[in-house]
Amino acid sequence: MLKCGLDSGYTNMMSKTTSFKIFSLILMLLCLGCSEEKKDPATEVQKEVLEFFRVLKEVGVSDAYYETHPKFQTATPMTEWYRMKLVYTLEEIENLEIQDVAVDRKNVGLVKGDFVMKDTAHMPVELKLVQHEERWKVIFLDMDLKGLFESRGMVPPNLESRIRLAQDQIRLFHKNAKKFHFKEFYDQSSRILTETTNVEQLNRTYAPLMVNRFLNEDMRKATITLDARSGVLDTGVLFIKGRLTSSYTSDFEMEFLYEEGRWKIYRFEMELP
Repeated sequence: MLKCGLDSGYTNMMSKTTSFKIFSLILMLLCLGCSEEKKDPATEVQKEVLEFFRVLKEVGVSDAYYETHPKFQTATPMTEWYRMKLVYTLEEIENLEIQDVAVDRKNVGLVKGDFVMKDTAHMPVELKLVQHEERWKVIFLDMDLKGLFESRGMVPPNLESRIRLAQDQIRLFHKNAKKFHFKEFYDQSSRILTETTNVEQLNRTYAPLMVNRFLNEDMRKATITLDARSGVLDTGVLFIKGRLTSSYTSDFEMEFLYEEGRWKIYRFEMELP
């Protein structure tokens, strides 16, 4: 008798083949899913750094602060972050050029590159990131202020130039003290001073000098001797420490930032006789 239909052996074979294909498809999809979940850490670190930079440039410096790791915010209060904004001119950053990205054995992301400013000057920068709530967050930010100043043409002043700079500041300070008003001194100061205080506050700060014998000194006859530690520090700050000698001696300290092609003072301290 002729039977029509599939042979049971063939049916079993087809069933096994179909099952194998389904199993292979499932396995392939699982593997594909695994490969998608396993992301390259260095790529993710670079992605988060670029996002941090985007917020810094397009949204705001304060908003970028809240993109950092909580430990960064603990170590760097908002007041210090604001000071960094002024010192490092964060609002002038135009671009980020990444030169190297890596993740070390301790699962710390390391990024090196340059912040490019609006005037095309470069400031070397190094960032460290660690994971927090399934994202890489900036936990360390080191910006090379000295490198930025050098990129803008800064040359460390020699001894003669440092003495002249100190003399000019002391004479201007003395001139303003005799007027009982420090507006001229204020106007020539660094933006870190002018954006964090005002003339009246400066007048109150230096009020003791206005009623001191300092007013009666002839600064043209005074001499200045600088401490050997005076000079441009690794931080980029020009530090000048010395002694003023006239009818009495008085020690002083000054700190400057390189702005608009010249050194501008932001800290001045002098001992009263």
